[in-house]
Amino acid sequence: MAAPNDIDLLIIGGGCAGLSLARMLARYRSSVRTLVVEPRAAYTDDRTWCFWHGHRHPFQHLVSSRWDAWRFSTSVGAIVQTGNSDLHYQCLRSIDFYDDAREFIGSAPRVELEAGVTAISVVPSGNGFKVETSAGPILARYVVDTRPVSHETVDRDGLWQVFTGAEVRTDRDTFEPGTVGLMDNMSTDDFGFRFTYTLPFSRRHALVEETRFTHRNVTSAELERGLELTLASLHAVTETLRTEKGRLPMAVHSARDNMPAGFVAAGIGGGAIRASTGYAFLRIQSWASNCAYRIHQGDAPCPHLPEPRWRTAIDRLFLRVLRAQPELGPQFFTAMSRGLSAETLVRFLSDASRPTDLARVAFVLPKIPFLRNLVRPGTPAWS
Repeated sequence: MAAPNDIDLLIIGGGCAGLSLARMLARYRSSVRTLVVEPRAAYTDDRTWCFWHGHRHPFQHLVSSRWDAWRFSTSVGAIVQTGNSDLHYQCLRSIDFYDDAREFIGSAPRVELEAGVTAISVVPSGNGFKVETSAGPILARYVVDTRPVSHETVDRDGLWQVFTGAEVRTDRDTFEPGTVGLMDNMSTDDFGFRFTYTLPFSRRHALVEETRFTHRNVTSAELERGLELTLASLHAVTETLRTEKGRLPMAVHSARDNMPAGFVAAGIGGGAIRASTGYAFLRIQSWASNCAYRIHQGDAPCPHLPEPRWRTAIDRLFLRVLRAQPELGPQFFTAMSRGLSAETLVRFLSDASRPTDLARVAFVLPKIPFLRNLVRPGTPAWS
């Protein structure tokens, strides 16, 4: 590990956000002495990031699959939407991203990654910070902390998106390779709104995830039982290639109070996730590009940009209704997929929604649940 007094910037966490920022600084060949500390001793193909985009973007060389259509379904039917020639749902494997970022970092003399190192505490010290780690203390002028938020810090109107998935092969044609199952078999149970997420890589190869939007404590065992039932219903799975799981806060982000100058929370813990949908990858890349540029120019690191107030209000209301009445989830997403164009729905689900899009969403959704929750004075705390 580099000598403590040499560190200008310490990035805590070498996941998507931490590596994205370090990667951008490495691309700039920045003179800022940067160190990333990551608890994992080794990187594995542990997750998948997806987003809507055209063909040309900085990560196009890492995209493993693209789809032109996406499906919403319940027990009574399905709606398939198709994007235009410039709009595709794209999949990026985490291991490809990790390897690409580490290659950039390895080529930059002033940016380092130390795996197998855990940050324990961060305290202001002089003109910077003293960070205690499992490998010893580090002194840094700036700190970017990308560790995820705890259960207690999530907005009280919010939900958790929890999922467990398996990448599988089958012995017969089972999947539709041109269409993503964005929200299949939508229903509700004791844990809230549930659906199956399916990324079909071929007719006999797919990632299948059991997903919940919930405020309750769904155990891994419960999710795994649901996944087993879903896979069993295919009657054709012969091999499981890998598994992945996640727990993402779907909540309106509140900036942390009393943050010392030079300390920035980023990634999931810094508001990277779109509250009402859970998408984050492109938002993280936008922040990393902006933050790296500022650091390269000699400025302090910056947090994620705040959401527009109108979008914050809409997201909070949408989550409040879905939390109070999860049984309406299938109706909401069916109505949006049936009543909105693909472009409008994609903008709502990602990070490009406009006030006019929200007006269209409001038009197709049932009005009474939203009006009832709009005038409600408050919601229960997390339980």
